[in-house]
Amino acid sequence: MARHVSGVFPLCDLRGGEEAEIVRIGTSCEGLSRMRLLELGVTPGTRVRRELSNLFGDPAAYRIRSTLIALRREQTSDIWVQIPTS
Repeated sequence: MARHVSGVFPLCDLRGGEEAEIVRIGTSCEGLSRMRLLELGVTPGTRVRRELSNLFGDPAAYRIRSTLIALRREQTSDIWVQIPTS
């Protein structure tokens, strides 16, 4: 997994047990999919932690606002995060 120079990378690249902060949801995620993510609390500034991974890697469980949510790789590939500095 290569992290971008800017420090921003897709949520699907977050390692198990690692915590990051959501920067944005990409523009290719739109309509009902985008609305669902926003309703689940996937908003800029929110902390997210990768908790559990499937043996095959998909889906994975993420802790967002004290709720454990299973998301597929196709969903998390368009959620951009960065490791918080503090």
